[in-house]
Amino acid sequence: MDTRVIILCAGKAKRWSSPDNIPKQLALFNDEKLLHRTIRLLRSHNMANITVVAVNPELKMDQCEYFIPELNGWAAETLLSTQTLWAHRSIILLGDVFFSENTLKSIVFFDKTLGVFGRPNPNPYVRCPHGEIFALNFSDQHREEIAKACEKVVEFGKGGGKGNIWDLYDALMNQPFNSQVVDKINFQTINDYTDDIDSLAEYDRMRLFYLKNILNKNTLLNISMEIKVRLFFFYCFFARKYGKLHYKKIN
Repeated sequence: MDTRVIILCAGKAKRWSSPDNIPKQLALFNDEKLLHRTIRLLRSHNMANITVVAVNPELKMDQCEYFIPELNGWAAETLLSTQTLWAHRSIILLGDVFFSENTLKSIVFFDKTLGVFGRPNPNPYVRCPHGEIFALNFSDQHREEIAKACEKVVEFGKGGGKGNIWDLYDALMNQPFNSQVVDKINFQTINDYTDDIDSLAEYDRMRLFYLKNILNKNTLLNISMEIKVRLFFFYCFFARKYGKLHYKKIN
């Protein structure tokens, strides 16, 4: 099945103020850049057809298509500009999101025709006080529906609306803008530390959470496994030496 992953990285980043003018998609997490990490996790699930949508050439990634959107005033407008990229199955990721491995896996292997992945409530893990939408996954049978919803959101943005992915969800559900009322069929609720990064304060919170809770845990697990392997080899050595472990010859 033809699947394309489209990572949206063309936002204005008005709340992001890196002292080195580094795009937030290139913020570091244990020496790995955010966008690099997302692409690495995607490739671990055999996602090879990946397009980065951006207006900053610093966000060109190796072995990924680079696409400059015709318009990028609002997130919905950027998404609308990518219509020519939409495939039989399209996965839309927001490029400033730190995805947990489980969340990204659930997005990649989602098998229904339309899914909107997000969190309607605050995030207790990294203390984000509001809901967020992180990704979409849709088949080509929803292409026209999503395009029309994007157009509706762009008009709303021109009238003073946010024009964001929440507005797109409202338009898809035919409910008033700013409702943030989620359904139980198309909305896929994410209940872990996955979150987007809009400011340096949010980046610091996510980075500290990652170091304390994810990276350290994985390091301890790796150390524990290494100890078990070494103990096993010591056991085999001494057991064989003192005759407690025998090997049957095969003629």
